[in-house]
Amino acid sequence: MHQPSKRTRLQVLDVHTRGMPLHDDVDLGSLAATCNGWSGAEMAELCRAAAMEALRGDILAPKVERAHFEAALASNIRRARSTVSE
Repeated sequence: MHQPSKRTRLQVLDVHTRGMPLHDDVDLGSLAATCNGWSGAEMAELCRAAAMEALRGDILAPKVERAHFEAALASNIRRARSTVSE
């Protein structure tokens, strides 16, 4: 299976965060590098999970912050490890 390039990963993240108010501390380029080897679906899930993290913290959260993406990344890594070990 073909893995997306960093440029493609950045485009995928851009699409999935387009309607999402992002805090200035969110660097999609850095996230794209972190997601090396991820599929488009996995990156879409990361964006959804980060938005849910923001809402869990404050239902009226004005923006999704880097900390929300970090929490979502940690959660995705734990899920991936548990799936592989099953």
